[in-house]
Amino acid sequence: MSNAVPQFCKRCVMDSGIPEITFDAQGVCIYCYIHDALEKAFPLGSEGKAHIQKLFEEIKRDGKGKDYDCIVGVSGGTDSTYLLHMMKEAGLRPLAAHFDNGWNTEISVSNIKGVTAALDVDLYTDVVNWGEFKDLLASFLRAGVPWADLPTDLGLTCSLYKTAARVGVKHIIVGNNFRTEGKVPTAWNYGDSRFLLNVHKKFGRRKISNVPILSMFDIFRYAFLKRTKLQRPMYYMEFNKQEAQKIIKELYGWEDYGGHHHESVFTRFVLSDWLPNRFGIDKRKVTYSALVRSGQMSRDDALAKLAQPPQSQERLAMDREYVLKKLDIPLQEYEELLKGPALSHYDFPSYLPFIRRASGLVEAVVRIILPWKPTMLVEYEIKRKMASAV
Repeated sequence: MSNAVPQFCKRCVMDSGIPEITFDAQGVCIYCYIHDALEKAFPLGSEGKAHIQKLFEEIKRDGKGKDYDCIVGVSGGTDSTYLLHMMKEAGLRPLAAHFDNGWNTEISVSNIKGVTAALDVDLYTDVVNWGEFKDLLASFLRAGVPWADLPTDLGLTCSLYKTAARVGVKHIIVGNNFRTEGKVPTAWNYGDSRFLLNVHKKFGRRKISNVPILSMFDIFRYAFLKRTKLQRPMYYMEFNKQEAQKIIKELYGWEDYGGHHHESVFTRFVLSDWLPNRFGIDKRKVTYSALVRSGQMSRDDALAKLAQPPQSQERLAMDREYVLKKLDIPLQEYEELLKGPALSHYDFPSYLPFIRRASGLVEAVVRIILPWKPTMLVEYEIKRKMASAV
């Protein structure tokens, strides 16, 4: 392992240890360029407000005569809680939908119950088949790939589509926000159904048939045939995370669970134990960099936070013991996995090579499915521009 001092971006806190990162002559990283491109594509101010108003009118129009006019995915976190609050303030009739993968913290469950009860919003919870899902998660750890929580990401999205189809709703509202979350490097986070199934085929120990995985057929059925749209209104919103937390604490008794995506015990384990100790990956760099670019955190504060471990040793040990016991992975096996070769999505068949070769075609298709361009395609465009400028 190299002992070279990493080069940090002059604007945010991304560094040269991140795969495929590049810097311009002034030392500004490609992820800052991606952020700026997204800022132009999704403006705030009067343009953003006009877009949101138009979106809400479309949702209300499409929902006439139905019990609900939109689905809002809720996790108990800041963004989804505030998003549900905002939907009700706008006069929409949302159904709150939660994907229960077996790893909810008590705080997240309490947060979901608190906001849905206070807003008088119906809650639908999709409970995953635990035996199959457990085997999926264990297979990702045994495969030695970074983002071991991919089954949750794909399962959640598929569950939202299924719920929307079941109640006849055309709009799914999600709380993603590049200004506070950032763009995760593709090398750290990429995954699709083909990749998932190939990982499980090699490392899984039982058949899976009842777990939502968002296959290409699912995307075609829900997005093309049923014309269901995933909407990200926070892309157009003035949103300050600290101010949002203050509001939902006062109105709904919301509690902070300690970190980004820490509402799930397994996600917290992956972020705080698996990624740092197995791959040297600290995804806080992505979140803090986004907050620095958005003016919600100083660069000095971000660097100071990164100098501290993501979790206390006590919490780390408790989570590791809990996760391994729940997945039936002996501690000795896990310690061996931490020493094994680092693999990634490049080591398994996936749809990524096709997406990269045919990014123009993929974008045209995606435009039909989504009302926004995925950040991955923006990343490819910026990389091509920076490469041609060298």
